[in-house]
Amino acid sequence: TMQQDVKAPSLTKATITLSDGKMIVVDTASEGVLVKNENLNIIRMNDGSVKYDVAATSGTVQYNTLNNPRGSRVISLILSDGTRVWLNSESSLRYPVAFSSDKREVEITGEAYFEVAKVAGKKFFVKAGNSTTEVLGTHFNINSYSDEANIKITLLEGAIQVSSAKGQNKLAPGQQAQVDNEIHIIDNVNTDDVVAWKNEMFSFNGADIHTIMRQVSRWYDVEVIIKGAIEEKFVGELPRNVNVSSLLKMLETTGAVKFKIEPGKIEVMNRK
Repeated sequence: TMQQDVKAPSLTKATITLSDGKMIVVDTASEGVLVKNENLNIIRMNDGSVKYDVAATSGTVQYNTLNNPRGSRVISLILSDGTRVWLNSESSLRYPVAFSSDKREVEITGEAYFEVAKVAGKKFFVKAGNSTTEVLGTHFNINSYSDEANIKITLLEGAIQVSSAKGQNKLAPGQQAQVDNEIHIIDNVNTDDVVAWKNEMFSFNGADIHTIMRQVSRWYDVEVIIKGAIEEKFVGELPRNVNVSSLLKMLETTGAVKFKIEPGKIEVMNRK
């Protein structure tokens, strides 16, 4: 039954916590300047992304945190070095307002897509859980949600090196590193699926119901209850701006599952 429908998020509910602890709600701010002081402007661009303009850098490195909650649209941030980061719902990014002289380092939870600007002699490091990804200038995706089986780092363009406690691996475009304790390299990954969220799409090519419903719960901010074992693998593509019923109806056409939408939660049942 689809009486209780859930709309896709139309706004970003992202917040930025400044180094002094002050919090800025990104969405309520229209285009223009969010923060302005002698060394730093934080600007909301007309496409909705947030840009850091840094004039002079003081000696101490100051950190800000961008937090994008469940049920919030993707937010994009341009760091002071020109690197662009997209942050999925239920994700956070901790980053320096200005990078120190020798290296660039940020930390994420959840999922982020990076287009790292090349800066001569300054590597860029992304920490996520027990993994560190080291790059010079490149495009890659990191999925490090705590409810996923492992951290998945997927390279689209350029070169990255992934390290964990158990060693390190270099990746070529189209490869994915799956990090639990070890690093496992998967070849010929469907990168369209991996970055579908950034392109405002759901895209499944053989995804199981648990993987799909974790995406549903973060995007629509609902609790999901899966009853019984569902072995089916799902294939399909849909814009992420649809009501949840449209996505569930697409999954129901397989004949494998049926759904019940209740306030704040979705039940998944085996139809077979």
